[in-house]
Amino acid sequence: MTTRVRLSLAENLSQTDVTKLEPKQAATLPQRLTGLQSVYPDLHAALPSPLPLGRVTDDAAVAKAGHPAIIVTGQVPGADLGERERKVFDLIARRTFAALLAPGTDERTTVLTDAAGEVWRTKGTVILVPGWRTATRTLPEAKPDTSDEDADSGGIPAGLHVGQRVTIQDVEVLTKATKPPAHLTDASLLALMEKHGLGTPATRAAVLDVLVRRAYVTREKKSLTTTEKGRALLTVAPEALQSPEMTGQWEAQLEAIAGGSGDGHVFLQGIRQYTAEVVASVKGQEPQAIGGGDLGPCPVCHQGRIRASQKGWGCSRWRDGCRFTIWRVVAGKRLTEAQVKVLLAGKTTTFISGFKSKAGKLFSARLKLAGERVAFVFEPSRKEA
Repeated sequence: MTTRVRLSLAENLSQTDVTKLEPKQAATLPQRLTGLQSVYPDLHAALPSPLPLGRVTDDAAVAKAGHPAIIVTGQVPGADLGERERKVFDLIARRTFAALLAPGTDERTTVLTDAAGEVWRTKGTVILVPGWRTATRTLPEAKPDTSDEDADSGGIPAGLHVGQRVTIQDVEVLTKATKPPAHLTDASLLALMEKHGLGTPATRAAVLDVLVRRAYVTREKKSLTTTEKGRALLTVAPEALQSPEMTGQWEAQLEAIAGGSGDGHVFLQGIRQYTAEVVASVKGQEPQAIGGGDLGPCPVCHQGRIRASQKGWGCSRWRDGCRFTIWRVVAGKRLTEAQVKVLLAGKTTTFISGFKSKAGKLFSARLKLAGERVAFVFEPSRKEA
């Protein structure tokens, strides 16, 4: 199956919180880009005429953000510009050109091969028209995608047709281990904060700096990791307070207040009341008091200790890559510490009722550890629909 796909970069002028321009500013783009014709002759020659300024124009988006996207002035950089500054200029200039260049066209082919009942999928992409990607210097090579059970790593041959018989030349069984998720970096954490509506472009970095300054988070090279102090805070802070959704709701209310449709007095009253309730609920508690203490050695890495938190029980060596965790709630049923101790001892629990399937049906089952996960154990006479 072959599909031709058109790809455009109409939504991103630059990596800012807003990617649009006011109509008056957008109208200056032809003159600005003509000023850079000597630096980027090929890109300037590839621009369509007239320029599709509607792609990058949104007065309401600019007004909401308080500033437009970053674009070039049209002035050619002088010799006094340093190497780092020149690279930043080049990124902004190419991004501006890319937003206005024609869409690209790709030909994507997917081949399904049936081998003794096993279906193997091979995908390949050929760029027919680079379009805006000529400005970004990120043209991918035409090669197959081997992210699934793909059988071919040398490219998809031409002339294939439905029902064609092929010969399997070689089979290799690979044994691989999954890798733990990478630590967050400043950039990836700020992107997550933006996705969940946490803070503004002016405050997100400041929030992160506060966490580092107060020793809740530490920087190790480019990675961000929590400290013992930060993890201890999570054991006593209510789950709702840890949710990015709640903070996102607060941000939305603040935006409404700024726009004149919200009541600032009511909002502050609610914050004060919630703060008093949180302080009263955790006052006098010590870290780990909510979830219990040390439950013994980790059954997976055998080096760490299983410690409780508000959301479950996990290995103390999680920073070293051990992700063993038993969640407090399994299939809608909250586990007890006694049940968890049975699992950690390598035993099977007694029947537990009150589990809920994805379809919403209740059932009973025993629990046991199967490697790194908690598994259900059913007996035909006790399994419920």
